[in-house]
Amino acid sequence: MTRVLVTGGRGYGELNADAPLARRGEMRIRVYREVGALRATLDALHAEAPIACIIQGSAPGADRHARDWSAMRGVELLDYPADWHRHGRAAGPLRNARMIAEGQPDLVLAFPGGRGTADCVRKAEAAGIRVVRIGGE
Repeated sequence: MTRVLVTGGRGYGELNADAPLARRGEMRIRVYREVGALRATLDALHAEAPIACIIQGSAPGADRHARDWSAMRGVELLDYPADWHRHGRAAGPLRNARMIAEGQPDLVLAFPGGRGTADCVRKAEAAGIRVVRIGGE
């Protein structure tokens, strides 16, 4: 059984409600593709080596879609929300370190994101954890 940490941007698989109406159609296509890619990746991995738990940072985007997938598949979920009020800007990196140290993932799936995703990937690689980048991250 594999312990999988999912990391990725807050906008991954999310609609931007403030986008102009003319762009919303193409945004829906992007969202459909991104959510489909995340689910297909987890489904393929789960079929190959059953996933024991999903570890994620309780944020919108890739984390939210990983939570949804775990609920649909009955897979244990470990939430690691960042405490922004207590730690300020350090909250994300501290949360990433906790997910790796406490969650003990066997594998990190990195979907496109920004600095937080890159930080999580760096920490995982430094810990000797296999990282698979999905979709360009």
